[in-house]
Amino acid sequence: MDNHGSDQVNGPIRLWQDGDIVFLKYSQHFLDKDYKELIASGYVHRQATGHPVIILQAGSGRAIVTPVTAYSSGPEINFLPPWRMAAHQEKHLHDFHAFIGTELPPNSPHEHLKLSDPGSKMNKPRASWVYAKNFWTVPYRALLPWNKVPGRLQVSGESLARLRADIKLKYSVELQNAFARLTTYHMKTGPLQAPRVSQAPYADKHPRAQIPRATAHRTQQGTLPKACSAAHRSSAIRSQQVYRGGKATQYPTYEPFGCRHASTKSVSFPPAMRPWRQSVTA
Repeated sequence: MDNHGSDQVNGPIRLWQDGDIVFLKYSQHFLDKDYKELIASGYVHRQATGHPVIILQAGSGRAIVTPVTAYSSGPEINFLPPWRMAAHQEKHLHDFHAFIGTELPPNSPHEHLKLSDPGSKMNKPRASWVYAKNFWTVPYRALLPWNKVPGRLQVSGESLARLRADIKLKYSVELQNAFARLTTYHMKTGPLQAPRVSQAPYADKHPRAQIPRATAHRTQQGTLPKACSAAHRSSAIRSQQVYRGGKATQYPTYEPFGCRHASTKSVSFPPAMRPWRQSVTA
């Protein structure tokens, strides 16, 4: 593995913020139910665990994260970038993002990712890449503070916004799936059935196929893609109360990102300008 964090398994549930860089536990430290849902199901590749991750969206009990990895690069191979490695030849060049000090692909449309504290840096400043296709929704109990750098690292607001925008532009369907997993999570019974959306994280040896146009469903508010309809169906769940530790709390209201129909209060933005929704605090 490229980076390591604390091996602590037990501890209090922590609430993270958007942009925080934390550590995704190794899969062998997952609870059985998390291992079954995330690893055994094929949703998250085992090799994606044991890495620092950026929190793209913090929710209540779960977060959407994307890993930061060195792709086994380092000084011994002169910090060879992954797109020049045989194992990653079929990855899309413009899906690579990189922190300051790490090489970007030729003619990359992206600026380097920056940390909110200009004085901070990644533990591998010349080998810290983010691949836009790889992101998943995981429970907070699978995350730990990342202890390979002093202090707490957080991606700057501007860099986070650009990374989110790139993900939304290229992988909006997968992103709606991630938000569905975030919104249909029940603190007592675990995840409810998420909409079945095709996603093959870390299966980049296959060229990216064209995403088929979603079959539409007619509702009172117009024509909705399937993922949006699923979001509507979960609205009844959101309006109910869930029990956390025996205490009733109001279920947080989310709006699946990229689905402007998900709420009657949604505001329509041009596709390139629709923002990620604001963080929801537990």
